Amino acid sequence: MRVIERTPRVIDVKVIVSRGSRSVTKTLSLPAEDMIAVGDILIVDSRRVKVTSISQGEQRVDTAQVSDLSTVWGVDYESVPVHISINKGSGTTISETVYVPPEEEFEVDAIEEIKGKKVLIYAIRTGGGTMKSGSYPAEEIVRIYAKCIREKWGR
Repeated sequence: MRVIERTPRVIDVKVIVSRGSRSVTKTLSLPAEDMIAVGDILIVDSRRVKVTSISQGEQRVDTAQVSDLSTVWGVDYESVPVHISINKGSGTTISETVYVPPEEEFEVDAIEEIKGKKVLIYAIRTGGGTMKSGSYPAEEIVRIYAKCIREKWGR
């Protein structure tokens, strides 16, 4: 009996990667039989890229076999923006944005240092609403609500 091993056919796929306000076009070699779907994570130039759109010919689709792809669009997913509203007291609120890995967790009632300011997180808004307890990964967070902590020193 003969054993024949077949090497999967590989196709170069055009991937447009957005990083902030800039986009770059890359080529990624993938097995022709693989399936790609919106939401998948690809590794492009050693960086994570989250698939946001797929074109198959002239149509946009949610999933497609690599051999049928025209273009894949994605966003750099090494870090995600987390928007934070910080109440400084006396009616003053400032907005900050930090970039963290998507899996980094933030927890209600935790003390964090945000751009040199110590803050207490009192709520986290996700796609499911505003949460007053629990911890959530950065990729699910729409906004964090926090208040400044004024450090008091004993005598």
